[in-house]
Amino acid sequence: MGDGSEALAFLRREGAHRDAPRPDLILLDLNMPRVDGRQALAEIESDPELKSIPTIVFTTSSLDSDVIASYSTHANAYITKPIDLDDYERVVMAIRNFYGHLAVLPRRSPDQPAL
Repeated sequence: MGDGSEALAFLRREGAHRDAPRPDLILLDLNMPRVDGRQALAEIESDPELKSIPTIVFTTSSLDSDVIASYSTHANAYITKPIDLDDYERVVMAIRNFYGHLAVLPRRSPDQPAL
């Protein structure tokens, strides 16, 4: 996604994203342009169609205020992006393994194909 506004349009299946599949998981960067991740998280969590999708804040910020605000807005997890490429890949694989193999996610409605 180019920015937070486009990400929300994708999630809501608006405009050019009308046929977009509903994601199983949202990785959200706090530092997106236009609509930042803080605003996007608040909108996701206030939308009855989106709030059941697990949302992980995956960002460069390690500020306590960002962590607290994210959990207060019902993020399911907060992960600081590693700078080292090997560490980054390890963290992404850990997220994939947990949410792809261990966690039980909400069932989709029949019109929502699995990813």
